[in-house]
Amino acid sequence: MFPELVCSIYEKFKAGDLKGALEAQFILNPVRLSMDLASFPAATKDMANLMGMDVGVSCRPVLPSSGKVLEAMRDEMIKAGLLKA
Repeated sequence: MFPELVCSIYEKFKAGDLKGALEAQFILNPVRLSMDLASFPAATKDMANLMGMDVGVSCRPVLPSSGKVLEAMRDEMIKAGLLKA
């Protein structure tokens, strides 16, 4: 979902920058955990749609996230700097 952030975790770790890798991981963790409120793969599609990727909605039996679940994902993405307010 967030290739620059996810790759930076790996690249920093491989370069021996454990502190930097952990800092990047701690930015990602709340965003990833917010996805647990929804079902997979709906949460992934919902985040992609929030980012303007227009990947469509999930099909049955998994429905798109809405209400507080979608708001929580959006809020965490904004806090992490992965989405503009």
